[in-house]
Amino acid sequence: MQIVHDTFDEKCQRVSPEERDKMKGLLETVGPNPQACDDERLKKRIVMAARDNWSCYFCRLFPATGSVGSEVDWLGVSHKGIKLLATTKTGEHSYLRVLQSYSYTDLQLVGLPERAAIQLVFHQDKLSLFSPRAAHAKHLIDHFLSELKKDSQYVVAIRSYSTSDSSLLRFHKGDLIKLLPMDGLEPGMPFAPFIFLSFFLNIFLFVVVFVVVVAVTCIR
Repeated sequence: MQIVHDTFDEKCQRVSPEERDKMKGLLETVGPNPQACDDERLKKRIVMAARDNWSCYFCRLFPATGSVGSEVDWLGVSHKGIKLLATTKTGEHSYLRVLQSYSYTDLQLVGLPERAAIQLVFHQDKLSLFSPRAAHAKHLIDHFLSELKKDSQYVVAIRSYSTSDSSLLRFHKGDLIKLLPMDGLEPGMPFAPFIFLSFFLNIFLFVVVFVVVVAVTCIR
């Protein structure tokens, strides 16, 4: 498995020392020869661990430079978003360090002001990068954006939501959420009845509390 090989190959720049050590800890549970592992469930676990914890392993890399004084060496593009990366040397080897990460939900505009330049406009940031492969980077970003905008079974969370109610979904900004069909619900307004019910219930409780307070005051 390539992931196992890259875990023990210090020359693989896509994996940082911290990410490599964490994966080695997982592979210790496999046995003395993780490459020979034929357990499909374990293989899937390893792939999932790399996907969730290796920040730029699955990125398409484009050489890039920013403004004067910028550390940017690479523009990383993947299904998760866009990353600015710098090559960092540690000992005899080097690895890619993430300088900044951006979600596609924050991206407002992507353009090519020049042949070898790409401009990315986010909600709270604006980037101008120079790259000989700027057009290829824009094409890939446009592809991921078009996939997200398609009428599919998935949506992207534009903000985080947390709740202590175990019956409700918790998610973080940028998460990809799969929509599941539910019988008996009208298209487009699956939660409207619950919203209105909650609204009127709150009004009813307010009126009851108000009446009780007034009654107690009058008795006194």
